[in-house]
Amino acid sequence: MSAKERLYSFLETKLADYDLILVSNRQPYEHRYSSKGIDCITPAGGLTAALDPVMQATKGVWIAWGSGTADRDAANEEGHVKVPPGKDLYLLHRLWLTKQDLKDYYYGFSNQVMWPLFHNAFGRPSFKHSFWRGYERVNKKFAVAVNKELQQRKGRNTIVWIQDYQLALCSEWIQRDYETTMLLHFWHIPWPSSELFGICPWRQELLRGLLHNDIVGFHIREYVYNFLRSVERYLPEAEVDYRNRHVVYKNNITHIREYPISVDFDYINHAARSRKTVDRIKHLRSNMRFQFPIIGLGVDRMDYTKGIIEKLKSLAVFLKKYKHYRKKFVYVLVAPPSRSRIDLYRRVGYSIQNMVSDINYDFQAAEWQPIVFMHENLPLDELIAYYRMADFLIVSSLHDGMNLVAKEYVAAQVDQKGVLLISEFTGAAKEMKDALIINPFDTEQFARRIGEAIRMPLRERRVRMQKLQDYVAKHDIYHWLYTILADALDISTERKLF
Repeated sequence: MSAKERLYSFLETKLADYDLILVSNRQPYEHRYSSKGIDCITPAGGLTAALDPVMQATKGVWIAWGSGTADRDAANEEGHVKVPPGKDLYLLHRLWLTKQDLKDYYYGFSNQVMWPLFHNAFGRPSFKHSFWRGYERVNKKFAVAVNKELQQRKGRNTIVWIQDYQLALCSEWIQRDYETTMLLHFWHIPWPSSELFGICPWRQELLRGLLHNDIVGFHIREYVYNFLRSVERYLPEAEVDYRNRHVVYKNNITHIREYPISVDFDYINHAARSRKTVDRIKHLRSNMRFQFPIIGLGVDRMDYTKGIIEKLKSLAVFLKKYKHYRKKFVYVLVAPPSRSRIDLYRRVGYSIQNMVSDINYDFQAAEWQPIVFMHENLPLDELIAYYRMADFLIVSSLHDGMNLVAKEYVAAQVDQKGVLLISEFTGAAKEMKDALIINPFDTEQFARRIGEAIRMPLRERRVRMQKLQDYVAKHDIYHWLYTILADALDISTERKLF
């Protein structure tokens, strides 16, 4: 039985008596005005795509911020709309946030305090009290929405699954029946050392909020123990059990677990083999920009944590040292815009674009530039063609909870000719043992690794890639979902017995 089949069998049998309420900042469907009226689109994002089939199977409720221009018109007075369009399998409960909410909660506390603080990203967090008040205010709004849904399900077994760092406080204000309601929180970014976390003025409030959950999940074990040490250090009234990895706080037991997120391996692998992808690669190769023997690839949001500047510096060193690869190799940098309303992100974007221009100017030759810069958001089906075509992919994050681009690349490498270079500071590096591990801060080593990837014999490439594919295929997104939900059911059942 495949991981996907096991998950759906579990949902249909073991979890049949449970309702599922999913809570996230981002929504799985968005309504926008167009020249034709109102269109329903699926926003980019691997997480929402992965969780949507689970919600369809469980016929649950998904609570999220209504970000689309036509979302209010598509929903009823309570913010409810049935999705997916035409199937109406589950309920999307939209919240309405004000411009001030977004300024303080999302662009403020979430992305100017928590994001830099939790990523060790050498950027100074902006500890504004207005940001914190906005973060509290919006988390309460999400909790109120959850409480409304729980009230309608009073007496029914329910799992409330909260996603990510934007909603750390939400559980604290959820009014639940401990006999019937399980609270889960999955943290999609790193959890830093207790020393670094300790500089946050609201460290205790964040910990207390998370300890209202029954399970708090992280990508890797390092983050689990960083969290436990943070609790021990800043909440002395809590009892921390390192052996069993749980915390007892105010008579509630919170289990702290590792669940490495993954991708839909079979979908990506089959799509990479399709005639559509083969034709797309032929079309790309016919473009003068891609008519070179060696293609390198990077797919990174324009974010200072992704190490794009460090990668460009290393590529420049590589081009200086390995002159014989000039006009034989091109590096494709797919860098969609990100959080451009924040000054720091705009400055990083300008720096990256200027570096690309400088490198292309310094090394260009007749009909050749070393870097093809694509400042756009490509859908997964389009990226799959680039993944399959690329001879190597570089993930150079300075700190990353997991990094699913690495796993997408592995899944799409049906010819097994590609080499994965991955930063040691990503969660994925703990799993991807047969990749070439890089330190993005060591420019000389980084440049050497690029040379190693290009020179690696085809036989070694295939051996390494086969091992990577075996691992990702076994530990796919369905394995991740099953493990979390099975643990939730086990803990729920155990609690009812005592």
